[in-house]
Amino acid sequence: SPSLSNHRSTDRQVRATTRSTVASVTRTGTADADGDGEAATACGGLDCDDLDPTVDGYDTDQDGHGDCDGSPPDCDDADPRVHPGAGEACDGVDDDCDGLVDGDDPDLDPDFDGDGFTTEGCGQGGDDCDDRVAQVFPDVEDTSGFVRACLPLVAPGFSHEWDFGQVGSPRFFEDPASGAWFLYFVGHHDANAQAVGYVTSPDGEVWSAAEGPVLSRSPNSWDDRSLRSPSVAFLPGALRPYALLYSAQPNTGTGPNTGVASATAPEGPFERIDPIGGFYPVYSETLYPSAGGHDTAGVAQPGVVYDGVAQTLHGWYAGTSSFDNGRRIFHATSVDGGRNWTKTDVDSIVGPDPVLAPADLSWVPGTLGHPAVRPDFVSGQVEAWFDADPWGIGDPATIGYATGDESGWADAAGVPVLSPSTTCARFDGFRVDEPTVRWDEATDTYTLAYRARSQVDGTCPGNDGGAFDNPTGEVAWIGVATNAAPSLSVVAAIGAGQDIELSGSVADHHPERLAISLASDLDGPLGTTSPSVPFLPSDAVQTTSWVFAATGLSAGSHVLTVTVVDEAGIERSATAAVDLP
Repeated sequence: SPSLSNHRSTDRQVRATTRSTVASVTRTGTADADGDGEAATACGGLDCDDLDPTVDGYDTDQDGHGDCDGSPPDCDDADPRVHPGAGEACDGVDDDCDGLVDGDDPDLDPDFDGDGFTTEGCGQGGDDCDDRVAQVFPDVEDTSGFVRACLPLVAPGFSHEWDFGQVGSPRFFEDPASGAWFLYFVGHHDANAQAVGYVTSPDGEVWSAAEGPVLSRSPNSWDDRSLRSPSVAFLPGALRPYALLYSAQPNTGTGPNTGVASATAPEGPFERIDPIGGFYPVYSETLYPSAGGHDTAGVAQPGVVYDGVAQTLHGWYAGTSSFDNGRRIFHATSVDGGRNWTKTDVDSIVGPDPVLAPADLSWVPGTLGHPAVRPDFVSGQVEAWFDADPWGIGDPATIGYATGDESGWADAAGVPVLSPSTTCARFDGFRVDEPTVRWDEATDTYTLAYRARSQVDGTCPGNDGGAFDNPTGEVAWIGVATNAAPSLSVVAAIGAGQDIELSGSVADHHPERLAISLASDLDGPLGTTSPSVPFLPSDAVQTTSWVFAATGLSAGSHVLTVTVVDEAGIERSATAAVDLP
């Protein structure tokens, strides 16, 4: 499973260079020999070692302990969970600053966070993957679809960091120049200070610590607040080839719109500059609401993909109007780097047509949004994930899956493919939304990242937010789940007259939850079955055999198609040819 982005920095030099932005004490001296922003104690400051820039008088993490606060001092002033007297967790760190780490410290608590799960390390033999955070522990649900990782992909920052309390709106991007993966996301220090940051990975499995911000709101402009949904595409040949679409709102309270920023590298910084010419400033929206139709009140939550053959940007977005009940999902294209867009209008009547609306799904009475699309530009087909409000309360809480083309999508799963955990105290036990997906062709595996929300206001017993507590009463992580698509093979077909017995194997997470159907090119659908195998309490891919019998088939040469669908709606098929007398 992808590993957690660790907000604890072991490089104290890094935090020393950024510490000047945190004014937790007043500077009273003028002598600052080591240039760390704090004067020496001899000169009236609080720096007890003015020859070491990694030591100063600030309490950067605001835990009540600093570098110069007696003996022992705070041994990691970037993490409020680490300080003298903190207690010892199994995490590879000296949490209580007594010089002893993990199992060598008699203060070690095997269930440090009190979530009821014993740590998996330090000789304890448990299964808690992070014993410092009470909301992080294994998921217990059985599924043949998306299997949740124990660790979130990105954890929210602490109160002194730009991504304090909430992170969300994740979007995967594979950099064609380096082959590295990026996950862009939005951090919410408060309601009016969202900013875009990222984590990166060489292989999509092990991820870095959070970096950022690389794009912030623009006060007193159209993107003054509600910055979200950063989606990046690479434009070959452009002076600033990395184009980032995002949605935001002005401080006047009007609906959201979508803008574009660009950069010369995927690490940013992203600036509101025309990515094609490099000179035209884009200070206003780039993807506007329509004059008529279903997106007149807002255009938001974009997901963008570049078609290198047609040299065209494709964007999918959530649109609202004053007369609709909830958001719909639309499609648009741009040939000038995202400055101007042509919206898909199938019927040419009034405004663009949605490719997916709540009425297209039996389980969604409310709103849709945050489309994450994996397109095949050769066939014109797409796989799409989106968040949805299954209760009609205006707040997305589940994730769905659809397939289709530019003209419209169909509900491929018929149910949510990811819902909140049944254990409300888990970090995704309140809401799951804002999906993004990457696909590994070599293993045919989907990785789904999503915003995972938990309540810290007493709604869920035992969930108090811990070090990530936020005044809004809600904490948000970026969770991750993986789904190895079902692998299907046909072993043999035997027949007697017009009767046929087809056998094979299927590999998937818990294959007893799969649906297998058989069809003939001559006789059409022949029925559906499901493998019957014992439940194995493991997330590993399991393999089982299946047998499909059909009677009364037509004489002649048949092409039999076997199709398997897992709980996430992912479909794979195999064929066999047979001649019947």
